[in-house]
Amino acid sequence: MNSITHRNFCLTKKEVWDARRKIYHSQGDGFLLLKGFLEKKFSDHLVNYWCRLLDPPQTHVLFPGKEHAFYAGCPCYYKQARSTGLKVFYNPLWSNQHEVVSNEIAVSIIHLRSQIEGKAFTREISPRPGQRCVVPRLIITRNGENILAPHSDYGLDEPNPRNIDLARVQATLFLSRIDKDYSGSGFVFTKNNGDKIHCERELGIEPGDLLIWRYNNVHEISDICSEEEQVGFVRMLFPPEEIISKDRSIPLLEKAKYFLRSIKKKFF
Repeated sequence: MNSITHRNFCLTKKEVWDARRKIYHSQGDGFLLLKGFLEKKFSDHLVNYWCRLLDPPQTHVLFPGKEHAFYAGCPCYYKQARSTGLKVFYNPLWSNQHEVVSNEIAVSIIHLRSQIEGKAFTREISPRPGQRCVVPRLIITRNGENILAPHSDYGLDEPNPRNIDLARVQATLFLSRIDKDYSGSGFVFTKNNGDKIHCERELGIEPGDLLIWRYNNVHEISDICSEEEQVGFVRMLFPPEEIISKDRSIPLLEKAKYFLRSIKKKFF
């Protein structure tokens, strides 16, 4: 498994079997860690671009909420909280033409994940109304408590049976290092046996490592703290989003409001 990287992500039958056993089997951990999935020069590039160089209003539109956001041809979005330093970038593959490195890395991870799930790679990369499509997300968390409440996704407790999918796995690409770039709980995952693990410290996670984990296991982020000179907890995720038809997207007047707000944030 150590040979699996963003350049070499096609698994052999044995590698698929081993990955599934680690993730799905009751005696497995519920996750698979791929050390050094991303070369240092690429993880450094992503942090430098998304944390230091990017001016969000130039490339992204303010996030209007999930019920209006994702449709064929929709733009890239961002949201931020100045009080905590939180920044979230939603980067649909079809709109993220300004930072192609992120796109290439996202495609490799989506393809890798589909092999483990046993699903067609092309199933969730095209935006079809009424279906799901993966929208890569880059998150910068700098400070706060109860960042992500303990919860699970796609499990048997989903109120909508359509959302139950026990084969789903999520992937987290870590781009910063705990106790160097941020402190706090980090990503906390509940293993298949019910034990909690603080992933960054207990697994020795470094920038460029990829954690593939069972989506319906409980996961959380209790608290994160970073100083002014630190970049914070930086990672990429690859959630499947509901795609709507364009006529259900946010009305033109509302788009104008979001645009004016972005201008105000930039200049005032």
